[in-house]
Amino acid sequence: MALSIYEVYLCIMFFLNLERNMARTILTDAIWEKIEPLLPPQSGCWGRPSKSHRFVLEGILWIFRTGAPWRDLPEEYGPWSSCYNRFNRWSAKGIWQTIWQALQR
Repeated sequence: MALSIYEVYLCIMFFLNLERNMARTILTDAIWEKIEPLLPPQSGCWGRPSKSHRFVLEGILWIFRTGAPWRDLPEEYGPWSSCYNRFNRWSAKGIWQTIWQALQR
């Protein structure tokens, strides 16, 4: 059974032992070191340079922390459509499930 991004978000928050605060970033270096190898290689050979996976993941988590629509994503995370598209690609590839399993170890 595939996990939703919200379930992965809850897992990350559990491991970070954070409440629902509004800090701009929530991924510690230790958590990021577990997640980074699970993500696909960073591309960006076409068009504008892409934001790093870490910024995008922070943006996705920001959406779920705030409940805001994708279009309200702060610019620091990159274009909302890029974050949304990456979220969908990672969902289709089962990456959220993989992240969940890695964080449980």
